[in-house]
Amino acid sequence: MDCIARVFTVGNGCKAVRYDDETTVERVLQVVLQGIGIAAVAHAHFALRLLSGPSPKTAGDHVWLHPYLLISNLRHTYAKFLPPSSCPQDLNFELRLRFIPQSAYELLLTESNAFFYLNEQVFEDFLGHVAWKVSLEAALELAALKVCRDCLEKQVKSCLDHKIDIDAVNMDSAIQAFIPKSVLCGGNIKASTYFPSALRRQFTQLLKKFSSLSPTESVLRSLSILIDIVKFDVEIFKASMGVRFFLHSAWLW
Repeated sequence: MDCIARVFTVGNGCKAVRYDDETTVERVLQVVLQGIGIAAVAHAHFALRLLSGPSPKTAGDHVWLHPYLLISNLRHTYAKFLPPSSCPQDLNFELRLRFIPQSAYELLLTESNAFFYLNEQVFEDFLGHVAWKVSLEAALELAALKVCRDCLEKQVKSCLDHKIDIDAVNMDSAIQAFIPKSVLCGGNIKASTYFPSALRRQFTQLLKKFSSLSPTESVLRSLSILIDIVKFDVEIFKASMGVRFFLHSAWLW
C-alpha cells in the first residue's frame, strides 16, 4: 500500500511523494529536488528533516534523517518524537539545503537554482527566528532587495520589460511583510497599516538603489548581510551527555 510523504519547501511550497516499504529518504529527496528543478550535481547539499508537527512553522522540533533510512520505518524508529496520528503512514518533512559550500558564489557556479533556494531558506529563517538581532537599517535593506527581486520575477513571468516600477510598489504592505515588528518597535515605529513618511522615503530610496541589480547580484548582497545575522554556515545541535544536554556548533563545509 502506497503512503504519502509531504515535503515542505521554501516559499510555502509542498510536494506530496508516494512511498512504499522500499522507499528511502534519499529517493524522496531525489523526487522532490527533480520536481523543483534542482540538478543532480547539487543533490548532496540537501537533506530532509522529519517534523513533529503538520508544517515547519508549527513543528516544535525536528530530526535530521540519514539518506539510507527507509521511510516506512520512521514512525517506529521515532515513535517518541512523533505525536499520535489518525493516519500514521502519512509523514511530514522539510527540505533544507544543509551542506553549504565555502562560499555562496561557489554554489551559484555549481547550481543556480540551489543558490536561489539557499537565499529563500535563509531569508525565511531570518524572518522567523532571528530578526530581533538586526538593525532597522539592515532590515530595510534586506526588505528592499527582496521586493526588487520579487518584482523582477513577476515581470519575467509576464514577459514585461525588466524594469521595476517603483510607483507600483505598495510601500506600507512591503514594509509590513518583510520588516519584523520587533525591529520596527525597536526603532520606536508603531507597526500599523501606515508608516511614517520618513521611513517610506528611506525605503523608496533603497528600492531605487537596488532596482538595477540582477537577481544574482541582489541575492549575493542579501546573503552577505544575512551571514552575520542568521549564521547559516554554522549548525547548532543538541548532543546527549548522560542526564545533561549541551549545545554544540559545527561548520557545514
